[in-house]
Amino acid sequence: MDPFRFSVKFSQELWASGGILARRTLEEAWAWCSAEQFPPESPSHKMETVKIAEKTAKKAQAFSVLGIDVDWQNRCEHCTSPLDVVAFRYKCCGLYHACVKCHEILAEHEIVIWDKTDYETLGVLCGICRTEFTIGEYLAGDDRCPNCKTAFNREIKSSEVPMLFA
Repeated sequence: MDPFRFSVKFSQELWASGGILARRTLEEAWAWCSAEQFPPESPSHKMETVKIAEKTAKKAQAFSVLGIDVDWQNRCEHCTSPLDVVAFRYKCCGLYHACVKCHEILAEHEIVIWDKTDYETLGVLCGICRTEFTIGEYLAGDDRCPNCKTAFNREIKSSEVPMLFA
């Protein structure tokens, strides 16, 4: 199994565990890797695997996405398309939600719209590679993650974006 596939599998397992894996030590992470038949080919391979595991755990722990029945790629019960993998940070609470409907249901406050002066703020999260990028990058982009090039749902820009960004 190559490191990228391991990273994706580790992310899935981390999500399914509710973040428990993020609290494990690196030694436990390596034991988990070994248990998943990811044999080390060399000492440097082992170190690289542990680095990937640590980086993935930190990203997953840092970017919790709130919503109803959210999967590990940011999809919720309202947004189920394969392209619905982008989550937005809300200015009002500073938290990521899977969609506007999830925020309306779960948050006990009204949505505050991001001003144009806030467009350099990190506020968009790719559900595939867990890369966080600025609101300005998202709005100016071509509906793809600037890191992994995963396509995002174009309909989000016409339906949800006007409710979030000025």
